[in-house]
Formats: sequence, C-alpha cells, structure tokens
Amino acid sequence: MPTLVRGEDVYSIEQDKAQLIVRSGTRDAMKQRIRKFVAADKAAIALKRAIANKLEEGYVLTEAEIETAPAGAKVVDRELAIIENPNDEQAWAIYGDWLSDNGDPRGELIALESSGGDPDKIKRIEDENIFSWFGEELWERHEDLTCAFRGGFLVDVKLAIRFEADNVEFLPQLLALPAARFLNSLEVTAQLYDPDDFSEGARIYEPRNIEPFTGAFDETPALALRRFKYDATPYAPVQRGAKMIHKAPRLEELTLHGTGIDFGELAHEKLKRLTLVVPQLNEGPLVEQLETMKLPALQYLSLTVPNDDIPVEALTRALASGALKAVKLQGALNAGELLNELADSAFLPRLTRVDVVAGSIDDRALVTLLENAERFAHLDRLVFTGTAFAREAESRLRAALPNAVFGESAPLEDTLFYEPTME
Repeated sequence: MPTLVRGEDVYSIEQDKAQLIVRSGTRDAMKQRIRKFVAADKAAIALKRAIANKLEEGYVLTEAEIETAPAGAKVVDRELAIIENPNDEQAWAIYGDWLSDNGDPRGELIALESSGGDPDKIKRIEDENIFSWFGEELWERHEDLTCAFRGGFLVDVKLAIRFEADNVEFLPQLLALPAARFLNSLEVTAQLYDPDDFSEGARIYEPRNIEPFTGAFDETPALALRRFKYDATPYAPVQRGAKMIHKAPRLEELTLHGTGIDFGELAHEKLKRLTLVVPQLNEGPLVEQLETMKLPALQYLSLTVPNDDIPVEALTRALASGALKAVKLQGALNAGELLNELADSAFLPRLTRVDVVAGSIDDRALVTLLENAERFAHLDRLVFTGTAFAREAESRLRAALPNAVFGESAPLEDTLFYEPTME
C-alpha cells in the first residue's frame, strides 16, 4: 500500500479491484474514504495519478514503499532513478521531460543545465520561481545557508544552526520542501557560543530547542542523502546526530564533531566513510556500545576521541568485520598501544593505509611496534604526522618499515582522508 508523508501529514492509497481505499490525515488521526470506478484499469490509472499529485505537493514515499513501488508507477520510477544515482544524466533528462509536460518550469531548467544552455536564461527562470519553490518566508532566511541546485532542486546544503537565533526549526522546514527531495549532501554547523567572544565570561547558548533539529530526518527521511556532516563545535552535544543517519538509508559518508556520542547508535548498512571528532564521550557502557556498532560497508575510519576513554580491544573487535581499508587515529597519546592492538587484529591484513596524527609512541610501545613490523609491511602507507617519538625512534622505524612516511614528507595530494568539496 503506497504511503506518502509530508511533515505530520500522511496519505495512503490502496487499490482493491475497481475501487481505491484512501486514508489521509496526521499520524494520530487518519480518515478513510472509498473511491469507486467502473473497472479495475480505471482505478489503476487513478492510483498512479493520485500518487503523482501528492509527490508534486511535496509528499515523499516512505522508504519501505519506495523500494516496493510497482513498476507501473512511472513518476515514482523517475524520482527513484535520481535518488538511486544522482549523477544519472538520462534519469534527469526523463524527469525534466515529465516536469515540462506538466507545466513545471524546472523541466526547462534541467534541459538548459544539461545542454550548457544560456546562463542568463537559467538565472531568469531561477529568479522568477525561487519564491514558489521555497516559499518567500523561508527563502528570505537563506543567509543561514549555502546551497547548490540542479534543475531548481537542492542537491548540496551547508547550514549554520545558531541556537541563540532560534533557527533550529529551519532544517526540518528545509527538508520538507519538494525542492529538497534530491538532497545529496548536507553539512550543518551548530554553535553553542559566540565564536567572536573569547572573554572569560563569554555566554554559552542554551541548546534548549535542539530537538526540532535532531528530529528533522524523522519528519522527512533523507532518501537521496549520501554525505552528512554535523559539526557541533567542541563540547556541543551530538547525542542524536548518530540516530539521524537511520533515516538516510543511502548515506555513504558521515562526519560527527561534538560530545556525548553513543557508538551503539552507529549502525548503517551502506556507510563507507566515517569521521568522528568526539572530545567527550557519552556516559555509559562504552564496550557494549562498540559491540553494537554495526558498519559492515565501512572502508575509511578517522577517529579522534579522548585517549583515556576508548577501550582499544573493544574498538578493534568492533571493526573486525566489514570492508575496512584505512584507519586514521588522531590525538591518541597511546598511539603505540593502539598500533600494537592493531597488529593483533583480524582486519589489519585488509588495510592499505594507517595514519597516526599528533599521537605519542613511548619506548616500550616502540619496541613492540618494531617486533611487529612485518605485520605492517603490506600497507601502502604507514603515515606519522606530528607524532611524538622516543629518541632515535624515527630512524629505527624507517629502517624496519620502508612504507613509513613521516611529517611533511607525506604528499598532500595522496592523502586518503580529506574533506570532500561540493561540486
């Protein structure tokens, strides 16, 4: 039964032979009505038309319904093709033709952009329709965001959440727009304090109204989202940041920067790249959290956590299964211990690169690392950047590990870990 949602509004429609069963309302109050037709094929046509109309009104199919939508639901197929592959030029062209056939100026916009058309005409179409696509009130707040479009649809967004400005409602409002249905990349910066006030008595903003922001994906699942970065600034809470990814089923890259993360919430079937900068971990049984962390597709991990808080053995167990290719450990005072645990881990043979940034390796750890040098010999690179070594350690490591790279000798263009630019 196709089910569509828009904020709190829910609409479902089901065919039963020559009639349609329509349910609509809010999640807590649904009304039902029956539409009867002279034949089943007439009902089927009306079903497709009803779904198309709701999609144009800003409703989105729930994830379960999109995956099982019938092939005959052409508008669903067109949108799903772009959701599945945002770079599919043919899918955009087909969708643009359908929009043009239905009088939507975004159809012409897609055609112009795809063919390298007149930039002045593209800008004119955007200027004439921007308020209708976003709503005048919402678009007038666009100073809070930097965005990129394709065919009048948002594809990349950078959004500043300022708690003192009470603008945390902006993200759920933005995601609920029909123009955000193909959003591919979302970067959110949240501030709990005035970044220009460094005085001792600087005011800390109270995150009393963060719930609308962290629940944004609950209201409107981000079906096309591939990249999500939540930079909450040091010591700002990201407890629910991990939970938000459950509503982004195609997410491939996640960055979380802030305090209080629950590793147990990090469960995702398709996530490939994970960057965690967590100055303060969430209270609770961290070992159990790590054991419930499920990231079977993870290939690249960059981890910055409090040195004394991370149980090394539990972390290596958590990463033992999956597709991991590279690990970056940053700010680990016990970098030597981490490397030695890594030497005994089941996934080290699968890795191609290990980066140690701003860590520390003492004499005892160095001895153990040298004894295990052959276990790291298969790596393309073992990179040490800003790492504190015991005396003469670097020369001994160079002799034992020809693949080791130190400090500035690591070429930037070859770095595996990077902040992707939004194109």
